[in-house]
Amino acid sequence: MNLRSAVKKAKKGSKDALLQLIMEEKENYYRLAYVYVGNEHDAMDAMEDMIVTVYEKIEQLNDPDAFYSWSKTILVNGCKTMLRKQNRLVLKEEWADEGESSNPLEHSDREMEIKEMLLQLNEHQAEAIRLKYILDLDYSTAAMVMGVSVGTAKSRVFQGLKKLRETFGGQQMNEVDKKLRNEAEKMKSIQPPQDLEARLRTALSHRPQKKRNGWKAAVAAAAVLMILGSFQYPALAYYGKKIVGAEDVMNGTLHDLNEAGMGQVIDRTYALGEDEKITIDGVIVDENQFILYYTLHNANGVEEGDTWEPGDLTGFLTREYMISAKTVVSEDRTELKGEIRYDPPNAFAKELTLHLDHYKNDEWVKGKKLTFNYRPDQALQTKFKQGINKTVTFDNGSITFKSITASPTITVIKGKMKLDEDINDPLHDIELVADGKVLEWQGSGSSSNWGLSNDIELEFDALPHNLNKLELVVNAFPVKEKMDISVPLSASETFKVNDQNVMVKKSGVKDGQAFVTIESEDGLRLDGVSIKTESGTVKLDHTTGDEYTKRDGEAIHERTLLFDTKDEPQSLIVKGISYMKTYDKHIDIQ
Repeated sequence: MNLRSAVKKAKKGSKDALLQLIMEEKENYYRLAYVYVGNEHDAMDAMEDMIVTVYEKIEQLNDPDAFYSWSKTILVNGCKTMLRKQNRLVLKEEWADEGESSNPLEHSDREMEIKEMLLQLNEHQAEAIRLKYILDLDYSTAAMVMGVSVGTAKSRVFQGLKKLRETFGGQQMNEVDKKLRNEAEKMKSIQPPQDLEARLRTALSHRPQKKRNGWKAAVAAAAVLMILGSFQYPALAYYGKKIVGAEDVMNGTLHDLNEAGMGQVIDRTYALGEDEKITIDGVIVDENQFILYYTLHNANGVEEGDTWEPGDLTGFLTREYMISAKTVVSEDRTELKGEIRYDPPNAFAKELTLHLDHYKNDEWVKGKKLTFNYRPDQALQTKFKQGINKTVTFDNGSITFKSITASPTITVIKGKMKLDEDINDPLHDIELVADGKVLEWQGSGSSSNWGLSNDIELEFDALPHNLNKLELVVNAFPVKEKMDISVPLSASETFKVNDQNVMVKKSGVKDGQAFVTIESEDGLRLDGVSIKTESGTVKLDHTTGDEYTKRDGEAIHERTLLFDTKDEPQSLIVKGISYMKTYDKHIDIQ
């Protein structure tokens, strides 16, 4: 993966490029979050929050080479915010039990723990040593994560080690060094859950694509007044020729529209080099989106040599950034067919320019501008646009569906969502049903509205012809509940959580760690998990061994909970749950 190329794509709004960047260092991200929050559940939540924040703020990143240190800073800040909300920001206070000696080495009958050793340091020194020696971050990254200069980061590490030597000294300091190395090795063994990529992709899919316009609304309004006298925007769609060469990258609806000749054929070729050229095949446009199809030709192979990538779309009162893209390469590797989606251009733009970026000799250089004629009168007519203005209420919030815009390429529903607390992936179990058939889900997103509510947008496939009945169905919605469950672990146990069975398959001690293996229906998450032992209560350290199977038509999730103790677990304690609650609410759209 080329870092600069991927960052550039991400800055233009490519969610796939951003996800690729994160997954390239998924272990490092996950372990960093884990060091701060101390359990898988919160680490995963922090990762989801981080990728959304990075997506929203990546335009602020000036140096692509600083992406990883910059994004890790966002992750750590998110972890600290999470801890603050949970009233456990100062981690070292959580480690110490009341009445314990301040010197862990005074207890010869028990193993010295790394957490107890770092209690000898102040918060900043302990954080610096964890980042440097346990996570093995370089000083530059550690400094950015802590929000200090490199010199200050080095000073905190130096002062921390000095304090440890003064406290322990001699043979005991050798034990400190050993524990730091052991902790670093233990951290390397911690792996992110198998569903990390799916959860990050879902978190991103629920964010609206970036919509940026380079002109002020007042200027646009003035321009419209000047032009209205000489140009009228036709209301009817134009049925033209079929766009040739784009079939391989079209989905079902777009393929059908193209077969019916409902696109605008461009078929204009531009030379890029001696053996390289690009053809803009055509566009399909309606009120919801603008889709451009192109073909890149290179006799030596489209994946060899320089890289040419379509970027921004500009024109009269128009500056649109790429929302998404997909490509297909021919078997002989000499031809690449692509589809790019943008927001629709201004209705009065008669000429558009596609800006082609050029990557050469490991850096981006000046590309080319491909200008072509555009016929807004060939835009497809919107089927219908109307208000819905109906509200569905849940245990912890509500959604008001405001409007629907049904165009030939896609159906978009907009609304507002109010939640009593943050919930991950709240929109993925909402369906649009046309004459009894569930339409294909295309994506969803939400954006904060001054903390009072979220603007939401749901996207589905285009509506069928001759439609008789259309309805929104809210099948389920995620909820969080507090509870206090204690399950004995003397034998296999099955306990109920809101009518769902959770089975304790086995428990014990293995490889120096207590473990509890459980299975439940997919979608149920346990919060505030700990075990009770002879020595006291031990919080969940991390989860491993995620496995998903089908049983009687239901998805079953098995995982093993690990706890940092050698004591035999006596009971499993659960303080809360997150799950999908069935609502099955229907909204008729007239």
